[in-house]
Amino acid sequence: MIDFEALAADGSWQLTWSDNRLEEAVFRLSPSTAAARGALVEQLDADANDPEQWEATLIEALLTDPTSAGLRRLELHLKDFHHSARRAARALAGFRREQLTVLYFGHDFECLFEPAPTSAGSTIDPLEWLHEGFVDDIANNLWEALPALRELSAEGGLLFDDIDGKALPELTELRLRGAVFADGAVFPQQVPSLRSLTLEFGPDVFGTVCPGEQLAALDPAGFPALRHLDLGAAEFDTDDYDTLVTLADSPLLPQLESLTLRSVYIHEHDIEGDRPAALAALAPAFAHLTLTVADGTDDDVAALFGIAD
Repeated sequence: MIDFEALAADGSWQLTWSDNRLEEAVFRLSPSTAAARGALVEQLDADANDPEQWEATLIEALLTDPTSAGLRRLELHLKDFHHSARRAARALAGFRREQLTVLYFGHDFECLFEPAPTSAGSTIDPLEWLHEGFVDDIANNLWEALPALRELSAEGGLLFDDIDGKALPELTELRLRGAVFADGAVFPQQVPSLRSLTLEFGPDVFGTVCPGEQLAALDPAGFPALRHLDLGAAEFDTDDYDTLVTLADSPLLPQLESLTLRSVYIHEHDIEGDRPAALAALAPAFAHLTLTVADGTDDDVAALFGIAD
């Protein structure tokens, strides 16, 4: 049994209890107690020689304890993710977590793929992990351990091999920020149960935004239950008209009930030929769903496509 008082004093874990049962846990490494953390790591019978491993030790201490097996909600906001992401996934997979329905897993960033500062003052170059990934979720059997998961939020770059949707039959809501897959992809290959998908993607450290071709990964075979697609915070390398064309041609579009785009500003030079005629030809493809935009649209486009305020 771990010393929960010692973990609480460190401040990195925020725990919520109900009737002596651990219900929720949120991890975010506390900078204010860093000086005393080495002693806590030693108390946990772990090697304290490398401060960049301390975060992983604190995460493992809780997630490998049987008390954590009944968690309903878990958030892991990682700092030293070059070590802790993989160790956290392995610890998570140590129990079959029948009660865990909500999971956040990732790390903060301003620009995707930027060098990330560690707790010890060095830096992590995420691109050194391209194709390898930080989590090694397939080898760790992470997704098989989360059969009740309904909501998953993932943030960062090159974290997962994939999200095994077949192992997550209850997963209905997925929120992604960045290119969270090891090969640089922004969407998983298939999540049959998913009903709502949100993507946030801004310019990366090179000024590159999300390739419009990534939208082709969304198809009815991989996402048969998807009804709500939120791209309101996703910036693509195609102009708004070409993004509309891509979506209109997508076999996924007819099954959607709602779609949110970042903006729909259509310029004359975006279209070969007559602008009103081209837009009128596109509009019927979107007539069945609720279309909203986050950053605005042309008045005539809003009227023609029935864009909600």
